[in-house]
Amino acid sequence: MRKGQISIDLLFAVTIISITVMGIMSVALNEKVESETFGTAAQLRLLSIDVRDTMARVYVAGPGMVAVKTSPLKLNDGEWINITAYQNGSLVVRAFIGGREYTVVQRLQVSPGVTSSVMLTKGNETFRIEAVKAGERVEVLLR
Repeated sequence: MRKGQISIDLLFAVTIISITVMGIMSVALNEKVESETFGTAAQLRLLSIDVRDTMARVYVAGPGMVAVKTSPLKLNDGEWINITAYQNGSLVVRAFIGGREYTVVQRLQVSPGVTSSVMLTKGNETFRIEAVKAGERVEVLLR
C-alpha cells in the first residue's frame, strides 16, 4: 500500500458504521415524535376529564356558579382546541395541535341541558363553565 491510499476494508468499515449511526438516529427521532404525540393526547384526555368533573360540580352548585378553566397546552398560530358539551350528555374535545388532529369523547355525569361549545386558540386559551337557570331546570354552559 502506498502512502495516502485507503484500503477497501477501511472504506467498508466506515460505511457500515455510518449506516448504523444514521439508523440509530432515525429511530431516536421517531421515538421522540411519538412520545410528544402521546403526551399531547394524554393532556387532552386529562382536560376532558377535568371539564367533565367540573361540569358536574357546577351543576350541583346550582345557578350562578362559574368555574374558569385554562388550556393545559400552549397553543401556537393555527392550533386550536374545540370543547363541545352535547345535550345528549356527551363531551367531545377535538384539537389540532402540531399538525395532528386529536379527538377525545367523554360521557358527562349530568346532562348539560343544551349543547354548548367553546373554541380555544392562541391568545384565547381560557373558558368558563357556568350554571344558569332555564325555567325550572339548571343548564351548564361552556363560554
